Amino acid sequence: MNNRLVRLVPYCLVALLAACGGPSIQGVASVEVAGGDRSVTLGHGTLLTATVVAGSGVDTAVTWTSSDESVVRVDASGLVTTHSLGSATVTATSVADSTRSDAVVISVVAPTVTDDGAFLAALNLTAGTAPVLAAGLLLVDDTPAPLAVVELFPGYWSGPVGPVGSDDTVVIQLPPAVDLPESVMAPAGEFLLNIGLMADCELVATVPTAHVTYARIGSFATPGVVLYGSEGAIPGMVTNIPVFFGAPPALDVLEALEVVTWLYADAATSITTTGTDCLDPDYMQTLSVDIDLDAGWNQLSWRFVLDETDAITGVALGASSVDEYFITPIPAP
Repeated sequence: MNNRLVRLVPYCLVALLAACGGPSIQGVASVEVAGGDRSVTLGHGTLLTATVVAGSGVDTAVTWTSSDESVVRVDASGLVTTHSLGSATVTATSVADSTRSDAVVISVVAPTVTDDGAFLAALNLTAGTAPVLAAGLLLVDDTPAPLAVVELFPGYWSGPVGPVGSDDTVVIQLPPAVDLPESVMAPAGEFLLNIGLMADCELVATVPTAHVTYARIGSFATPGVVLYGSEGAIPGMVTNIPVFFGAPPALDVLEALEVVTWLYADAATSITTTGTDCLDPDYMQTLSVDIDLDAGWNQLSWRFVLDETDAITGVALGASSVDEYFITPIPAP
């Protein structure tokens, strides 16, 4: 071989490799969903993104799918929405090469009042009950004057409305303070509307200048829950155990039952009842309050007071540690 040609060969190989830049990617090399597995609170969502490593000119788009759309759904942009508690796998698959994909597990968890300003409740429906489509927090005020678009009917207001999931659960959002109409707030010593009906009973607040959402206890408690369905808006009772209207509840149910309510306070205060006659003339039961409120939303419970014959003689409002909620529609009178 010509010596000159031999000397040129290495230089040609070096030039060729430099021009090529090493091995080239052909087709789709990989798909990767950023962030990995995650937990998402029911009622919230998350946006997923996928990176596709592919050769020049190869389509880098992906399609998104969910293994269980009753738990989570995902749209074409990777936006995940939650619909019930549980887990589902969300997969990104290459459009150019369906054998290339990546997946993450989305675990849908229940919200908590303290962390998310919301709570998850299960609907307690009996046979023949009209379907319930959505629900929201029910507030009450002391005036029949309409003040905002969220007023359902005179004196009653609805907070943010959430859809009922396929598992008959719903997330009830507690509205932020800026969204509370002035008419649903009262001086701490006047928050309970029943008190005005009693002969000698009053509320004493350690911070009289504090303001608290109005409340009422009767056939149902407000603040409570309003349910929306084919029959319009109806109140619901939130309890720690399922209850059924019609037959008188058993003694062990009465002793364990808590009717849950929520009060918003703009400052911390304690409130108690005092007086010689705290008998509600509408229900012929005594009423007592002994609560410590923090600034913000507070979860409380009404409990029945029983005498020595196990008859109901009154109701008492106090602290609540309930973390499982059941909503029962209030039947029409």
